[in-house]
Amino acid sequence: MSFVLAVSTGVAGGFGAFVLVMSLIGFLLIRADKMRWLKHKERTDVLMRIPPKEGEKISKKRKKTRIAVTDGDYAYEGRINDKILLLIAFLFGGIGELLAMAIYRHKWYKWSFRTGMPLIAVLNLVLAGLIIALIAAPGGRIDLIGVPR
Repeated sequence: MSFVLAVSTGVAGGFGAFVLVMSLIGFLLIRADKMRWLKHKERTDVLMRIPPKEGEKISKKRKKTRIAVTDGDYAYEGRINDKILLLIAFLFGGIGELLAMAIYRHKWYKWSFRTGMPLIAVLNLVLAGLIIALIAAPGGRIDLIGVPR
């Protein structure tokens, strides 16, 4: 709690709080998408169990057929678009999304997320550090070590 209070003081602290909030939003979005996927998977699994007709042999192909009760049974209702997740990651939510991906094992096997999210998280850390250093530095200048003026 004291960390959040220390970060939220001043302009640099305000930006740090923004990064924390965006990471929390990213974390919650990945969690919500995982929970919605589980709900959809459970409903689809129930619909996939088709009882055989009397005297009929069950083939592997028959087990895979689906019956539609209503038009929207197989729609991913309420799922969060991957583009939205990546947008939030680019807007400094990548750290939270990467953490949620590891905890919930969601989007872990998608190539774009498995390689892109760690890169976005590192980019977020570097940019946030530079922005906070620029804001907090006197006169808005950062003195780099070993660089002559």
